[in-house]
Amino acid sequence: MIFNCNTIHMEDIEKHNKNYKRAKKRVEDEKGFHIHLVIYILINIAILFFRYRILVYINADTKDEDFFFWWRFGTIITPVSWGIGLFFHWLWAYKKTFLFNKKWEKKKIKKILEEEEEKKRF
Repeated sequence: MIFNCNTIHMEDIEKHNKNYKRAKKRVEDEKGFHIHLVIYILINIAILFFRYRILVYINADTKDEDFFFWWRFGTIITPVSWGIGLFFHWLWAYKKTFLFNKKWEKKKIKKILEEEEEKKRF
C-alpha cells in the first residue's frame, strides 16, 4: 500500500486552516462583545454621573415636571434597552442558545429513533 504524503499533508493543513479560521472568528466575536461591554459600562456611568451637570449646562427649567419625567425616563431606558441589546450580543458572541441547543437536538433525535423502533415492533 502506497500513501501519498503530499495529499495527507495538504489535508492536514487545510483542516488546520479551517479550524484556525473558525477559532480566530470566535475570538474576534468574543473580543467585540468585551469592547461593547466596556463601552456600555463607561457610557452609562457617564450618563448617570453627568446627568445633573448636563441639566445645569442646558439651563433646564427646574419647574417643568414633564421635562423631568422624560429626562428620568431617558436615563433609565438607555441602560435598560442597551442592556437588552448587549445581552443578545453576548448570546451571539458566545454561541449561547437556550431553546434549540445541542443537548436538545440529541434528546430529540433519541426520542424520534425510539419512536421509529416502537413503530417497527408493531
